This record gives sequence, structure tokens and C-alpha cells, in this order.
Amino acid sequence: MVHKHSPTPEQVQELLKDEEVRISLTHCGDWDYFLSQLTNELSRKCPFCQVDEKKNKSLDGSNKYWRVQRSKFPKKHSEIHLLIVPRRHITHIKELTIREWVALLRAGWWVLKNFDLAGGGIIWRFGSLKYTAASVRHSHVNIIVPNLQGEIRDPLAKTPAKVRENDTRLEFFLSHVLAGTAPDETWKKHMERLKLSFEKKD
Repeated sequence: MVHKHSPTPEQVQELLKDEEVRISLTHCGDWDYFLSQLTNELSRKCPFCQVDEKKNKSLDGSNKYWRVQRSKFPKKHSEIHLLIVPRRHITHIKELTIREWVALLRAGWWVLKNFDLAGGGIIWRFGSLKYTAASVRHSHVNIIVPNLQGEIRDPLAKTPAKVRENDTRLEFFLSHVLAGTAPDETWKKHMERLKLSFEKKD
């Protein structure tokens, strides 16, 4: 998949002046997810504020204040990956009203009653992306149940080696976007080699 309308170098430069945008894009570990986020950032659209109901249907536990949905980009090795997303655009939990907190409990209760959650984790990031390792600037709750076929990690902060790896991947992805091309499958092997070299330096 290639970006439909390749941005100019000037547009990219302007976009990356915003530190939160840059951090958001560095946290995209997959080409398709990166393109999705880049498109959102270029058009100044929030993926949780501009929801296509046909592609990402709200579940019945949704209410006036919160949307319950399946993740469009579920974690690798997850059996269930649900999101509970505030309908209002917020970045920090301190912005929530009492009514929104109560409605969140109702949405969570619905999830408990309607999904077989043998175990798992709840991850809720909020605030500056510097402190969350998130890629979307709209606070939301992740409910994840592993499939026990592999490890699931969801860090709040990155190691210096991981930061360098993410920066390198961003530059690589941007070079393809500006050239109007898509990377072939060898990019993953290349990133794996870089990752090992970054870890050795630490």
C-alpha cells in the first residue's frame, strides 16, 4: 500500500515541527498503521473522532459518552483487543466529567458481561505521548486478552535503543512516502538488524 497523495518535503517538514506528531509517527511499528496515522495527521483528523461506522462498528455497550469497539490494529498474540473510547476528544483523564466516569463504568460492565475474559490486562494511556509511548492523541482504554501463542508488551516508555530504532524506522518510512513507493518485506529484516546494533550500543 502506498500513500494516495504523497506529501511534499515541505509538508512533512512542517508536520514534524509538532513534537507530539513526530512522537506519534515514531510509535507506528507497521507500514500500514504508519500510513493510516500519517494520513490522519496530514488532514488534522483524529481517528477516534472521525469514525467510519461501516468499517469499525460500535458495539452494543457503547453509550452517550463512550464508544466500545474492536481494535482496528489488535495487538499481535491477542485473542481479544477491545477499546473503550471517549466520544469527546480528550487527551488526559483529568478532563473527564463525573458523568463520563460513571458512563465508563457502565461500558466496562457491559464488556465483562458480554465477553469471556479469562484474564488479560487493561491499559489506559493519557497525557503527552512522551509519557505514554502511544501513537494516538485521544485517550482511550485498551482491554486485551492474550491468545497464549506469544508475548504481548505495551510499554509506557521506550529504552534509548528503542527510541533510536523508532526514529530510524520513521525516516525510512518517510523516505518511501516522499518517493511514492512502498517498502518490500525486507525492511522488517533490516530493522531487526538495526535493533540488535542499537541494543549492543546500550
